[in-house]
Amino acid sequence: VDFSWFVIFIVTFSSVFDSLGRYLGGLSGSRKLISKSQYPFVVLSRLVFVAVYLLTYEGYWPELLGSSWFVIGFLGLFSISSGILTNIGMYYGCDESTINRGVAGQLMGFHLIFGICFGSGLALAFLS
Repeated sequence: VDFSWFVIFIVTFSSVFDSLGRYLGGLSGSRKLISKSQYPFVVLSRLVFVAVYLLTYEGYWPELLGSSWFVIGFLGLFSISSGILTNIGMYYGCDESTINRGVAGQLMGFHLIFGICFGSGLALAFLS
């Protein structure tokens, strides 16, 4: 596999599945799957992805973790769950139980833009 095309495919694949997750998270029924009290634990459970990718990087169980199909499939799960949980988190951040919804919305918007700018800055720093 030509590595340059694989990287382009992976980035596009991740973006498409993240967008799909955001769409699915915006559906009214998806918010009922995770309650507001369960939400932090579900988000923290995504640390499993970090552990699996570290095992992949270190070369453990190469028959499964070394497969390109495994990396692509696991990235799809990571991206969809990221989109869904981001959307639900934004909803819970300024729902009816939030005392000052205007300030909460502004803080979420600021940190969203800050994260995008910070990530772009890191990418430019490491790639140049």
